[in-house]
Amino acid sequence: IRKSLPTLKKTLIPSFFKLYHMGINHYVEKFNSQDYIVYYKNGSQIMFMAESYDTDKELNRFRGLEINGAGFDEINECQEDTFNVVNSRVFSYSHLIPNQPKPIVLATCNPSTGWVKEKFYDRWKDDTLPSNWAYIPSKITDNPYIPESAIEELRATTTSLIFERMVNGDWEVR
Repeated sequence: IRKSLPTLKKTLIPSFFKLYHMGINHYVEKFNSQDYIVYYKNGSQIMFMAESYDTDKELNRFRGLEINGAGFDEINECQEDTFNVVNSRVFSYSHLIPNQPKPIVLATCNPSTGWVKEKFYDRWKDDTLPSNWAYIPSKITDNPYIPESAIEELRATTTSLIFERMVNGDWEVR
């Protein structure tokens, strides 16, 4: 889930098609480009959705949705209500179908202030996350394919605040 449809088209859809051409195309039955739904040969579906909070404050687009997983890219760009509603829509069908994975909600973000920091980072730091939640800190430097020159360019072209947040993963810097 992303905050806006233009962002969804610009970031997630091209990333999906990179993976598609790297080999997952063998598992895809079809892609509905009108509704942004990928249909897999095994019956699974991935729906790419934008939050659209500005035009859907009641979050009606999620009503009736029964899913066994969700992913938020840059969750800090979404409203907390959106996370809560989507989280409430994740159901497990493991009692109906053998060998089904447990439902999961994944989210990515860069360090920021506001509800994401309070709901995830601060609770992780204070060891008060719910027992079925996990916070996995990672930094751009954890990616072995990012060249040192890219890090140096970020150091030269961003403010120290942005560099500390985006490169060093510092949630506390002000």
